[in-house]
Parts: sequence; C-alpha cells; structure tokens
Amino acid sequence: MRPQILSVTIAALLGTVSGVEWDNTWSGHSVAFGSCNRVFPKGGGSLTQQPLWEKMIEKNIEAFYWIGDAVYPLKHNNDSSLGEALEAQLTHPQYQKLLQSVPRIDGTWDDHDRGANDQGYIKESGDIQNMFLDFLQLSKSSPRRSRDGVYSAHKITNPSNSSQAVGVILLDTRSHREPFAIEQVIPIGEIHPIVSVISRLLSALLGMNDGGDVLGSQQWKWLSDILQEPLDAFIVVSSIQVNTSIPLVESWGHFASSQQRLLSMLNNTNSVQLISGDVHYAEAGFHEITTSGMTHTCQTQFPVFCDSVLKRFTSHRPDTEGYFTGYNYLHLDIDWSGSVLQFSVLDDTNRPQISRTVPLRSPTLLLPASKLVNYFWLVCATSFLLLTLLVRSCCISASKKKSE
Repeated sequence: MRPQILSVTIAALLGTVSGVEWDNTWSGHSVAFGSCNRVFPKGGGSLTQQPLWEKMIEKNIEAFYWIGDAVYPLKHNNDSSLGEALEAQLTHPQYQKLLQSVPRIDGTWDDHDRGANDQGYIKESGDIQNMFLDFLQLSKSSPRRSRDGVYSAHKITNPSNSSQAVGVILLDTRSHREPFAIEQVIPIGEIHPIVSVISRLLSALLGMNDGGDVLGSQQWKWLSDILQEPLDAFIVVSSIQVNTSIPLVESWGHFASSQQRLLSMLNNTNSVQLISGDVHYAEAGFHEITTSGMTHTCQTQFPVFCDSVLKRFTSHRPDTEGYFTGYNYLHLDIDWSGSVLQFSVLDDTNRPQISRTVPLRSPTLLLPASKLVNYFWLVCATSFLLLTLLVRSCCISASKKKSE
C-alpha cells in the first residue's frame, strides 16, 4: 500500500475532529509542482524523455502535485486513448523513479488529462474521473471517488511543531466550468484550438467576460470551509491562470464574476500564494506563480509569437521580465524556523529562474484582478495571424487528403 493512501485515511479522521476533511496530512517542508507533460510525441511514437523527474529527486522532495495536463492523449474525446496515455505515463521509466522515491504524489487535472482541448463541464464524466484517480493511485474506497470533481486539500505541518501548518488546496477548474461567452452559442473548441483562441480574444475585445461559473456550488462551499482553518499559509492551485492580463489564454479573467468571487474569498486570508499551469511557460504575477512546460513550452512550439505576447501583456506581473520559457517545474521549501515559504521555478538543470519569498501568517490584502487588456489593433492583427495559420492548416490537410 502506498504511504499516501494510509495518510488519506488518517487525515479523514483528523479532519472530522477539526471540522474540515483534509484529504492528506503530513509533516515536512519540500514540495514540487508541475504541469504540461507529454508522454507521447505529437502524432505518436516512442515515449518522450522526461528529465525533470530526476531533478526533483535531487531536491529530495517529499511530495509532488500535478497542476494539470499530466498527459496529452493522441485522440480527443476518446476514453481508450486517454486511458492509454495515463497508463503509459504511470509506467514511464523516468516517472517510475519518482514514484519509488517520493511518498506522496497527488494533483488536479486540466483539459488534456480529461481528454479534450479547452473543455469544461461535460455530462457523465465519472468514468474519466475514476481513470484520473486511478492514475494518482488513490484507494478505491477513498471518499474522493464519490466527490463531484477531483479537488482536494492537503495539510503540511511543521515536524517540530504540529501547530504550524500550511494548506495546499488543489482546485478543479474543469468539471464545473461553464463555456466561454462565444462558445455558449457555438462549440468552437471542438472545431480547432486556434479558433478557440480567437474566440477568447473576441470575448475580451467585446467585454463578454462577466458571467459563467468555474467551480460549481459544492466546490465553492468546500473552498470557503477550508479557508476558515487557522493555518499559517494557503497555497491555492488552479490549473488555469487566475490573474493574467493575456486574453489569448484560458483564465479566470474570462469569467470575471467567478474571478472576483475567488479573490474576495482569498483577501485577508493568511499568506495566500496562487499556483497555476496550462500556458506552457513560467511567470511570477501578483500573488501568483505559474509553472508550465515539463516536456514542451511555447518557446519550443511558437518562439516568436510566444516572446512577443509575453512582452506585450505585462500588467499582471510586478516585474515585466518575470517570465521563463524553458522547461520548468516549481519547488517549494517551507522554512519553518524562518517562517517563510521559498518558491523557486527551476529549469532542467535545477537552476532557479524565478524566485519568491512569502512570509507565513502575513495577511493577503487586495489581490488585484488583472483586466484582460484590449489593445484593439493588436487583437485584430493577432486574430488575422491566427486565422491565416488556421487557413494554412486546413489547406495542408485538404492537400494531403487529395494526394491520398
């Protein structure tokens, strides 16, 4: 039996006493987070190289938490393809070394490890949820099996003083997320990912970002209860970015009411640090660190476009140059004696590219809700570029079919 399975049972009992059901309670200080990990190359083939697992082991981490996109199935909306990808990742030789070295591996999902690009709520997703929880090697009897979503809460305590604790909250921003404004009318995401990007740009341009839920009523209530716990700090993990000014990417900014509700809940809560993934680069925003790109990044896929976008949209970053487009993961060292959280975005040589220190028990005040800035001509030019790429892609596909 994996140690995390036993700790879930103990945590549930402890949670009943405190009024909050913590899914896992453990003592320690070293944690890693990561997202966007391919197990198969695009188009299929042999397993990808995943060198970051070895780097995490070198840091002597005591837990690893997926932020989302643990796998990219070769076929969308295909349970068999999703299952094949999850099984391939679980048995990947380099990942196996992590499983054998690190006692706690858990996480939340994003769109690809649910089986489709940019997808939110879908009916009858129970089988997919159980497939993901199987991938996390969660006990079949875990209460999380009956939860409507894969959200969970984990408490890390000081080995020398159990009254000191940090909460890690893994949100599920997919299971109950409503469609984007334009996608409520047209299922754009099912046509082509580039068109989905254009729809988000147009939504931002037209100001169609006010409605729509992200978490669902049960998860909102659960989150509110967790945040009432008198802990020294909270690390809130969202698969998509919470506070970005970039309108191209999926973010809470496209659901402004939900974004404001979340930030209001987090204000005046001790030492809140948001962590997100999804976007294929790392950056440090206000109260938010994004780590994304374990096997591929925007720099390896769209180098010129990636750099220009990150340089154009900067209002959500205190340091406009505070981003990194190489392979990366996030390491957290809880310095209990110094009463601080030390965050470091590390590259594939374990060199820190972004660092942040958060004092324990410091109030989080006025988290700024970044606006999805509407540079009209920039949006028009970007939309034209994306449309051109889409037409080119369609022409190439048509040409290939014709030649066959």
